[in-house]
Amino acid sequence: MSKIIREAFEKESAPSFGTTSEIIKKNSKGEYKNPTVEDHWQTFQEGWEAAINHLKNKKGGGYSDIVSDGGMDPR
Repeated sequence: MSKIIREAFEKESAPSFGTTSEIIKKNSKGEYKNPTVEDHWQTFQEGWEAAINHLKNKKGGGYSDIVSDGGMDPR
């Protein structure tokens, strides 16, 4: 799962910090070399997990953002 999250971060957020090839360079621990990018990466992961937890614990309604039944979106 973290690979998917990192790919989303590098596609959507990292380019805001400059040239993507430079921004996404990592050290031997897998952390971004740029401390600002690393901080945003940590926040991005926290937000992703919070969103997933919210969707999993959502009550009421017949619509789920996690699994589609192939029908029309009632929203």
